[in-house]
Amino acid sequence: MKKLALILLLPCLLLASLAFSQTQQGYVMSCYTKALDILNKILNKNHPYIASTYGNIANVLTKQGDFKKALEYYRTSLSIQKTVLGEQHSLVATNYYYLGRLYYYQNDYSTALEYHTKALEIMKSLFGENHQKIEIVKSKMEDS
Repeated sequence: MKKLALILLLPCLLLASLAFSQTQQGYVMSCYTKALDILNKILNKNHPYIASTYGNIANVLTKQGDFKKALEYYRTSLSIQKTVLGEQHSLVATNYYYLGRLYYYQNDYSTALEYHTKALEIMKSLFGENHQKIEIVKSKMEDS
């Protein structure tokens, strides 16, 4: 049953990703919200898929300018990821990066720098100094 539900969710999530890239946030939010409802019914509340869906919703909210609500979703995603994956995981680093980006958009540059630094430290420990992801975070830190 769980496998079937996850298979059925895949097209919705793929369409949401496509629509997000085309700035159709209303449709995207609907897909992600439905996916989150289904995932919460069939998976443990601390499942990585649930964390990713919270993060995806936060990305949409950020794009819509609803920073307060996006922050809640990013924090929920981060909490689940840290519980399930541990502090030194690339998805945790990515979440820190997005939190930094969120604070940057709100002109809170010191908090943005704090989160980007956390992301950078984790990424360096996982990928080494010369990885492409390191350069992306460094460029954002220079902007902060």
